[in-house]
Amino acid sequence: MNTNLNSPAGGDSLRQFYNQDSSLYKSQDEQKEPVEEFSEAEIGLSREDSKNEDCEIDQPAQNVEEQLENQSKSTQLERNKAKTNAIFSKYLTKDTKKNLETEEELTLEIRNEKHLREQREAKKQEFKKQLKKTHKHGEHSQNLMDKTKQIDANRINPQA
Repeated sequence: MNTNLNSPAGGDSLRQFYNQDSSLYKSQDEQKEPVEEFSEAEIGLSREDSKNEDCEIDQPAQNVEEQLENQSKSTQLERNKAKTNAIFSKYLTKDTKKNLETEEELTLEIRNEKHLREQREAKKQEFKKQLKKTHKHGEHSQNLMDKTKQIDANRINPQA
């Protein structure tokens, strides 16, 4: 497949891709960023300075104040936890009561559905028995004729 580099459909991008002067092809020297170099003496001084800054804080006085604050915060948190647990326990008991009620309702619905299914099955069995009896006596054809007449009458005059 020949590509036309002068076509507007990508000739410029192909030229940029294959052009060594484009920003895609930087030399390794250009890609590396300059790194600041510090002497060991400067590094050592900065470490000592940071140690001195850390030591300037009065440790015992700050620890006592922090301990008192932490104790007060922890007691407040414990009280808040106790309150929230009490509130959640109320909601949880309500939810369990609701869940029990819904479970009872579902079991009642399932029982009712089973009872209705049994009733339908019993009706189907009775209907089948009646069909067998009428078929034996020859009344089956007469019943079918009556039903077809009713259906036809309903089609002609549905309000009647």
